[in-house]
Amino acid sequence: MGGCELRGCVRRGELSKVKDQLKNGADYAAAGDTMRGWTPLHIACWGSLKPQVHLLRRKRGQQQRAAEVEK
Repeated sequence: MGGCELRGCVRRGELSKVKDQLKNGADYAAAGDTMRGWTPLHIACWGSLKPQVHLLRRKRGQQQRAAEVEK
């Protein structure tokens, strides 16, 4: 699953689909094909979509902690 589909679900406020995509490895940091190249987190913050912001930030934190452990 790519970031494009995840961005669409974030934009539409489909929280359960956002959760499912993150569990299945969707790229939460994938930049869009637009001029600004926004990620799903950018979209969630801009739209004040608090549940999605929380999920995306938590996923980011998990991956950062995992990267630190690997060092």
